[in-house]
Amino acid sequence: MSLMKLMGPKHISSVRVKMMTTLRTALRYKDDFPELCCRAWDCFVRSLDHSYLGSLLSHVIVALLPLIHIQPKETTGVFYFLIVENRDAVRDFLHEIYFLPDIPELKKIQVVLQEYRKESSKSTDLQTTLQLSMRAIQHENVDVRIHALTSLKETLYRNQV
Repeated sequence: MSLMKLMGPKHISSVRVKMMTTLRTALRYKDDFPELCCRAWDCFVRSLDHSYLGSLLSHVIVALLPLIHIQPKETTGVFYFLIVENRDAVRDFLHEIYFLPDIPELKKIQVVLQEYRKESSKSTDLQTTLQLSMRAIQHENVDVRIHALTSLKETLYRNQV
């Protein structure tokens, strides 16, 4: 973590994909070192240039979901930083976040996501919703694709005639 702080946003941002791969590898030890995993991810997202937060949003959230029940406070802190504190920077990517569990720790984050959905649903028809779902299904992260397929299934079920 000290190395990430030392490198700063410019250099961390240039190696962000490699850094995320390393952090994902470290998640294998989440049961032994859950707090350290959360602190490392928190340091990573706070060290990034804010212009990269949106494109990494779904990757980070999917990676940290397994920690939400082990380290709820710390994981929620990372999510809060990404979605609430930086909502303007990640606004164009919030449609990818539809798979957060409905737990009390995430209440403030869910409020921001619900506000976004209300705003976008006023101007979004079924065709646009399906296009967004199709884009999410083609996401490079397998876990995001699985969540996208589940969401698409629910959307199709809700819009049956």
